[in-house]
Amino acid sequence: MPGPEPHDFHGLVQKIMELQDILAKTSSKLSRAEEKMVGLDRCYCERTCSIKGMVYREDESWTDGCRNCTCKNGTVQCETLSCPPFQCPPDSAPSYVKGQCCKECRSVCLFRGSVYVDGVRKAERDTAGNCLQFECRDQTMRQMSYTPCPLLSCPEADQIALDDRCCKVCRGHDFCSEGHSCMENSDCVNLEMSSRCSCQDGYHAIRDDSAFCSGTRRLHTENTL
Repeated sequence: MPGPEPHDFHGLVQKIMELQDILAKTSSKLSRAEEKMVGLDRCYCERTCSIKGMVYREDESWTDGCRNCTCKNGTVQCETLSCPPFQCPPDSAPSYVKGQCCKECRSVCLFRGSVYVDGVRKAERDTAGNCLQFECRDQTMRQMSYTPCPLLSCPEADQIALDDRCCKVCRGHDFCSEGHSCMENSDCVNLEMSSRCSCQDGYHAIRDDSAFCSGTRRLHTENTL
């Protein structure tokens, strides 16, 4: 049986050398990958907390409604906020601000024997019977510009006059649609002449106007993973 031709032998040697080169390069890459893996084992990967579209780092604290929250080991831990006592200046009074849990000192207006907090409106009639609307701004009750009243679709017997505006509304008016301060776990409920906040089922009020409500114990956690 004839042996391999010389050119076949040289081709085989060339293939072996190519395979040895590939093996050496692969071994080098594997070694570098192992070094990186060892480095990752020593690396501290910080856990974060993600809630309501925000990302917080470990031990970072923030206020969420009526709760003080902290990110601990990837878990949000919250505690009900305790509001401090108020000592407001004589020309101001403690009042809730929309979106804030605790009351803040806000300027007030003295108008015809009554005190109104900044932003509150009041309707009064002059000696001629014309209705004038005022708003407390910067410790002064300022008269607002006249706005024609819309035509009402209800009978006159079902039209209600309100203290904060000149225009009447129909009985069953949706006051909640005009804006409200009901926040966490609280719903706006329409009354005959105004609206109020009411805690959802299973929740209790955190403050006296029920704008913020809670249904858990004082300290609770939320897993964000």
